[in-house]
Amino acid sequence: YMGVLLNKDFETSSALVEAITPVMFEGQDWLSIMEKLLRPEATHCFPHDWQQIQAVAEQSPTIGIARLLSRSSHGLSIDLRPILVYVVVATSEEGRRALQRGLGLMMNNFPFRQLMKAATTREDAFTAIQECVEKADHTGYIPMQDQRSRIPTLQPDGHVLTEGAFFRGEAAKDSDEDSEDDIGDDLKFSHKFGGGIKRDLQRRLPHYLDDWKSGFHPKVFSAVLYLYFACVTPAIAFGGLLDKETASKISVAHMIAAAGCSGVMNALFAGEPLIILGGTGPILIFTSVLFKLAGAFRLPFTTVYAWTGLWVMVFNTILACADCAVLVRYATRFTDEIFSTLISVFYIITALQNLLAIYQNNNRDVGLMCLALGFGMVYLATLFKSMHATHYFTPTLRSVFADFGTLLAMVIITAVDYLVLNDVESPKLNVPDSLDNPFRLVNLLDIPVWAILLCAAPALFGALLVFLDNNITKRIINKPENKLHKGSAYHWDTILFGVYIGVGSLFSFPWVVAATVRSINHLQALATLGIKETKHGKVMCILSVREQRLSGFLTFLLVSLSFLFLPYLRYMPMPVLYGLFLFMGLSSLKGNQFVERCCRVVYERHHKPVAVYSSAREKAIRKWTFIQLVCLAALWVKSSPAAILFPFVIALFVPIRMFLLPKWFEPWQIKVLDTH
Repeated sequence: YMGVLLNKDFETSSALVEAITPVMFEGQDWLSIMEKLLRPEATHCFPHDWQQIQAVAEQSPTIGIARLLSRSSHGLSIDLRPILVYVVVATSEEGRRALQRGLGLMMNNFPFRQLMKAATTREDAFTAIQECVEKADHTGYIPMQDQRSRIPTLQPDGHVLTEGAFFRGEAAKDSDEDSEDDIGDDLKFSHKFGGGIKRDLQRRLPHYLDDWKSGFHPKVFSAVLYLYFACVTPAIAFGGLLDKETASKISVAHMIAAAGCSGVMNALFAGEPLIILGGTGPILIFTSVLFKLAGAFRLPFTTVYAWTGLWVMVFNTILACADCAVLVRYATRFTDEIFSTLISVFYIITALQNLLAIYQNNNRDVGLMCLALGFGMVYLATLFKSMHATHYFTPTLRSVFADFGTLLAMVIITAVDYLVLNDVESPKLNVPDSLDNPFRLVNLLDIPVWAILLCAAPALFGALLVFLDNNITKRIINKPENKLHKGSAYHWDTILFGVYIGVGSLFSFPWVVAATVRSINHLQALATLGIKETKHGKVMCILSVREQRLSGFLTFLLVSLSFLFLPYLRYMPMPVLYGLFLFMGLSSLKGNQFVERCCRVVYERHHKPVAVYSSAREKAIRKWTFIQLVCLAALWVKSSPAAILFPFVIALFVPIRMFLLPKWFEPWQIKVLDTH
């Protein structure tokens, strides 16, 4: 936003520099001018009361440059970030045009804008203006190679990492790795045995009581009811697959008990209770391989499985005490986006395949009805969740629709199935008629000592699998866009996840880990969304998240109690559940820049949306996106018999990002494309 005031003429653009005598940053004088320019009644733009501006400027410097001290709306309908404001006066048309050329020259220059954003003193600003004018030719063009060399290394808040280096004429650090000073306390090495665990507890314990108090809200109870179906249905399906792969050594009852007990314990004791636990494809493949390995050595599987789980608990404890969780900081947005996209796309494809299978395996009437139910579920859930961004009804009703939208969609579509389309029988959830008691301890002495030690080998691999899955999911949940404020607990939760696996293995419970899509949807169900006006246009973003423990506790308490009302679950239409999974997969893609950049490819050149990464230039954006697509294809090993290699493929992305990408992209481009 610029207001133009000028009380002397300029013949050339370079004369602009000489006219800037007192350049003031964050000064009270020019902030008082802004208070007069920004009227409370303004709703869309700044008023242009030139007589008032002229009167103010008569007693003010020729040109003033000011920056707002902090976020402020100043009576507007949007929340402004700290910005640069130019106030200038012109008495002639020629002088005004000359000044506009000078200001246009500078403000259309990306390196100059970054330098001015990072300036902390008037000398810094003066140097930036002077260099910009001196390096421009008569066309106002600054050589691209000079632009690249002058762009600061920026943090997400816009401040330079190497403060003052660019203004002193020093070269910025080309390395795009974060220094210890730029990393949050949760991802710094403590250099003490168990130091990271201690810091996690110090960070999270003060919020423990508030975690429970904050849970008493309608938004929380809405999340519980729809997350229950999102958790119990995969548990039944996953348990059925394990029952087949392990010759009934691990059953549906074991899976429900594992999910319920671990989920309740996680809500009670975890540092980050928003994480939802569940079974995953790689864990299924790992368990299947371990079953075959035990058979090859003619050892009882349940005992081998129990010792492997205990070894995983030991390895997780060592990893946590050695602060190894801080290594996840090297898994940047580059890795996070690929991982979350894979899980989301896997949900979407699985849901679509199941809906298509229903269509193919039934007569046309049933098939079309099931497709209508499934896609109707997605449509209604999406419509209700976005209701708060419309002008329908009252604000209170819009909030109710947004909070209870998914649950309401499930109820409506299920009612349509039973009341409207009752002449056509849709497939229902397939659940066992009865469940055995899963709480039976394994005899740990059924195998010799050498076999106990041998179990450490697969356990080491399993620990790596669990470690990467849990911590990358945590990074995705903790990204700045999600507005979480109570802090993380990477090290403490690493120990807890090991305990869940170790203790659960004594009962032959399946291993449960952080379920990415369900965790993202849990967070979104607790989030307050809003439309925010930015320099890139109107965007839907998270304004706040209700961080609490009650939703996870109640959800998995219901999962645990599924033993009691399992027969009633058989009345749930499968198309509704597949529609729920499809909606969850699509919802978790929102805000994923990788997906946005993939869609950007098909936009017309002159109508590509402006985004935070747009300044990296289209060629670099396309190349970065293509590399991520190749990595995503490599991760598709998750759905193949080679899924056991999944953690190694993920770990490989870190050296690719650290050592290969800096050779193909400029440091400032990496900062734009790979910073949260």
